Amino acid sequence: MDANIIPIVAIVGGMATAVIITCAALFVDHRKQVMRNQERLAAIEKGVPLPVEPAGGSNGCGRRGSLYRGIKLLFIGAGLALALWVSVGDKMAIWGAFIAIIGLGHLFYWFLAERDQTAGPAA
Repeated sequence: MDANIIPIVAIVGGMATAVIITCAALFVDHRKQVMRNQERLAAIEKGVPLPVEPAGGSNGCGRRGSLYRGIKLLFIGAGLALALWVSVGDKMAIWGAFIAIIGLGHLFYWFLAERDQTAGPAA
């Protein structure tokens, strides 16, 4: 009877750990937003001019930009496809290619929508 409960405890423990980590990440993000809002309200009360924030939270140049995500996913997918092709075969390599295609989608979006924003002003 004890041997049957070990897998159940492992699965429930893993799921509980994932839920706890997700809740902690959401709480930290919420606290950051609350602190940023309090800081902005205090600056408004004192009459300090506020810096202009980008509409999307990022101007595409940082780590959250589509260019960064696209390049990262493209190379991760290509590496995974190559590793799966060498170790398992053709049929499993498609999963790495799937991730690479998502990276290409991010690069295509950057090319269409964000490229002019990341280039900066022309001198």
